[in-house]
Amino acid sequence: MPFSCIPFFACNRQIDTIDRRQCNLQAVPHDIDHNSRTLEEAYLDCNHIKDLDKPLFRCRKLKTLSLSENEIIRVPDEIANLINLEELNLKGNDVSDLPAEIKACSQLKVLDLSSNPITRLPTIITSLSSMTHLGLNDISLTQMPQDINLLRNLRSLEVRENLLRSIPQTIGQLSLLKLLDLGHNELDDLPSEIGQLSELEELYVDQNDLQTLPESIVQCRSLQQLDVSENKLMVLPDEIGDLEQLTDLTVSQNCLQVLPTSTGRLRKLLILKIDRNAITQLTSAVGSCISLSELYLTENLLTEIPSSLGNLKNLQTLNLDKNQLKEIPSTIGGCSNLTVLSIRDNLLDQLPLEVGRLEKLRVLDVCNNRLNFLPFTVNVLYNLRALWLSENQSQAMMKLQTAQDPRTGIKVLTCYLLPQSSAQQIERSIPTRSFLGGPKVHFGSDLEEAKDDEEAQAPVGQFCRQDTPHPKPHAHAPKFKKQSIDGHIIHHDEERSNPPTLALASGGRKRSSEDSLRATSPVTNNTTTSGVPRSALKHPPILPPSPPNVGLATKDVEYKTSGNVAETLRIIVRRDANGGLGLSIAGGLESTPYKDDDSGLFISKLAEGGPAESAGLRVGDKLLKVNDTDVVNVRHQVAVSTMQDSGDVIELTVLRSSNPTIPVLYPPSSSGGYVHSPNQSADMSFMSEGESSSSSKETISTTIRRDVNGSPGFSVAGGKGTSNNDVIVISAVTPGGPAERDGKLRAGDRVLSINGTNMRGARHDQAVALLTGHNGSEVYLVVQRDQALCSSPTNIPVNRSPPVPPARVSQGHRVCGFGDPSWDGRTEEVELVKDDHSLGLSIVGGSDHSSHPFGVNAPGVFISKITPNSPAARSQRLRIGDRILSVNSIDVQNARHQTAVEALKKSDRVVRLRVIHEPQPAGLREVILRRNANEALGLNICGGISSPPANPLDKTDEGIFVERVEQGGPSSAHLCPGIRILEVNDESLLGCSQEEAARILRKSGSSVRLLISDGFSTSPSVSKIHFYPPNKPTFAMVECSL
Repeated sequence: MPFSCIPFFACNRQIDTIDRRQCNLQAVPHDIDHNSRTLEEAYLDCNHIKDLDKPLFRCRKLKTLSLSENEIIRVPDEIANLINLEELNLKGNDVSDLPAEIKACSQLKVLDLSSNPITRLPTIITSLSSMTHLGLNDISLTQMPQDINLLRNLRSLEVRENLLRSIPQTIGQLSLLKLLDLGHNELDDLPSEIGQLSELEELYVDQNDLQTLPESIVQCRSLQQLDVSENKLMVLPDEIGDLEQLTDLTVSQNCLQVLPTSTGRLRKLLILKIDRNAITQLTSAVGSCISLSELYLTENLLTEIPSSLGNLKNLQTLNLDKNQLKEIPSTIGGCSNLTVLSIRDNLLDQLPLEVGRLEKLRVLDVCNNRLNFLPFTVNVLYNLRALWLSENQSQAMMKLQTAQDPRTGIKVLTCYLLPQSSAQQIERSIPTRSFLGGPKVHFGSDLEEAKDDEEAQAPVGQFCRQDTPHPKPHAHAPKFKKQSIDGHIIHHDEERSNPPTLALASGGRKRSSEDSLRATSPVTNNTTTSGVPRSALKHPPILPPSPPNVGLATKDVEYKTSGNVAETLRIIVRRDANGGLGLSIAGGLESTPYKDDDSGLFISKLAEGGPAESAGLRVGDKLLKVNDTDVVNVRHQVAVSTMQDSGDVIELTVLRSSNPTIPVLYPPSSSGGYVHSPNQSADMSFMSEGESSSSSKETISTTIRRDVNGSPGFSVAGGKGTSNNDVIVISAVTPGGPAERDGKLRAGDRVLSINGTNMRGARHDQAVALLTGHNGSEVYLVVQRDQALCSSPTNIPVNRSPPVPPARVSQGHRVCGFGDPSWDGRTEEVELVKDDHSLGLSIVGGSDHSSHPFGVNAPGVFISKITPNSPAARSQRLRIGDRILSVNSIDVQNARHQTAVEALKKSDRVVRLRVIHEPQPAGLREVILRRNANEALGLNICGGISSPPANPLDKTDEGIFVERVEQGGPSSAHLCPGIRILEVNDESLLGCSQEEAARILRKSGSSVRLLISDGFSTSPSVSKIHFYPPNKPTFAMVECSL
């Protein structure tokens, strides 16, 4: 019931507070003016007020004025009339400046200007010496006032979400400051004077670029909450234990490898978050933090946890997900108050019996481990409400049965989800689908078909956000149709985001991108095998493929089986000494069909002489049963798990056509070659390592001493969640750096361990933290290198480049050393004698020009082409991609492009070049395309200078790339999307526009020789970090022939 004041005689109608928040006000209400003599507090937040009327400033007794979340543009000069004002809240308006007259508000204690477009912070603010709280969040502030120390009564300073790069040293004079929020800025360091803030209780510096904390921070003895998450911290101060009042410590998402032992002195610490770091060993001192109630160690590199953890009697939440733990100490039973224990995604094969002492445990998560059973003592966890054994578990609690451990004879607990198999890890690391980069397009079929694929991405029973603000239930069963794009269809970008492409089809007619998208051919995944050795610069035509009966992978090609009679066979296969079966399977539900529209599982590859081939299996056999388990109409991972857990002797029931299924390579190519498969069916290998590789792998260990900048002199790429195999690889070796001087490492080497820490399943940032950490000046590495071409299928289906035959020796141009890895990294001097004023080579790059695909991360001058029968070719000492260091003793390493050109042109007839043989572009090879008269090449190209970049991984790359290949065309046997074209019939495409490249291709004749290399992948890109300044040029590419 509303209250109203009846004006009897002598009734005092004084109103000192007006609250009109969220009243849809367009202006200051009239109540303000009516009560101007008595009003002390006015709350007008969350309205649509644009102007502050003069009656508001007649309220001389006003102490609190709250105007947050309005549309105020200007604060009038009359603000000076509010001499008793103590609190002014202008958060979330459109105020761009404050009048100088605000200095008259000498009693102002609280000022909040957050989320306003303030272009500069008025200097007059520091004259408000009574200020106790100052809020400056999210105002694009680039620097704080140097005289911030004048606010000597300040208790709280918030400058979150700004553009601060430094903090004034005078901040240390704010002796009464209790809260300092510097989060989400661009700070590289903190001033040492911060240690003078003796009263500071809360410090937030999260989401900055800090690499170290000042040692003086331990002098803030009153500090209770410290948040330094999402920085680049390598170490914490050694004496952080001096912060004895600390209750919350958050150091998530940094590069820490260890915690200081002084951490054990934090006896009042309640919450410790160290997730997403690179912790390899947890100090046992953490067991002395006796008040600890929450400990988060998710996503580190821990292989064990200290037994002292059992001393944490008050611990309630312990999260150890995504580490490399193989066991949990039995002392865990001492954590008597533990309610949540999460250890998913580790390597545990058993839990200690003492887990039964955790009487208050309510949640136990052990998904994705290697448990064979649960300890019998789990039965006495009467408060347990959730027991998670699998990600696909439908109920929080499972019915457990009693069993007996065959090894020890003791009672254990089991259920249908135990033992845990590695199939769960495979399911996470091997997606059954691939996705293609770039905007979503539909090939030929109607839009409804693409919609079905898109809807299939959402898990059944869940909601996903669409273009409407309302969620839509997507509870449809997945639908898979022939020629539909299998995999994650990414959001449809605007038309302008598509790089323009040129189609070379239909008699060479130029077609627009829109026309080319109407083609009905499937899309080819362009990923190539990383293990293929570098090819020769000038290769002879590719030899014809071997007959189909020699064990070649024939998946994803068109089959003709009409008229065949099928028969059912039972074949017994015995594993070899390494546990391999010598076969690969493809297909299954929720995977692209391996053969026509059949969603069954098929034998996709057999190792020559392996157990499966010896037993009588053939490529194309349809898998019906594994032992007595029916695998018809099951998902790919279910079949994988069944085969892995089926013992040493397996009986496979298969369906085979009476006539062996013969792959028809389309179209027949006179030059031969392998067909890149357009399909993307999941393919799982059951071959032992010896079968899947044509030769052994080499393991190399070395110790590298960092340079003065802390760099080991090489780059790494990949890591968990970034690359197909989730491995860390060396992507480049810095010329002249420590790694190159050591001479043992090469680009492409897989990193097995760093300083003794296993890199299996490690994230990219964890590898970087170990390589750049401050623990010593040396880095101990163990890497693995393929000695020869690997022929085994990878975990994620890829389209392999055809094998390259040995380079032939031709008179006048004898290929020597091209593609030979032994040349990589060698520096030598080459003497050339000009022939008709020409050296027969072309160069690209320079300090002012890009040089793709050479020296992407280390600019320089590179040989981009060698003309046959020229002085450069006859020397037999140069190859494409060589970096030119000097010309006749003139250093050109950092020279501009024109300077290098002039040095070569103005030299005498005899030219001495000092070069370093850098690794050639990945997948460099030569292919021959043959076509009939007036027949189109059947490909689309994109990229080139003056065109939007086609390479999604590098916006400065102006190369020419294959955008699409028509099925059945002359190019389909050798090219796939993402391939880089370097030359067409000895004409270089480096530095060409898209139109120039198309013109060269159209007039290339019936036999087209292409020099190509790997370009970009249409699968997710790998992240990469460089330990030397990238200094990448952004100018157009220019190639000069000399």
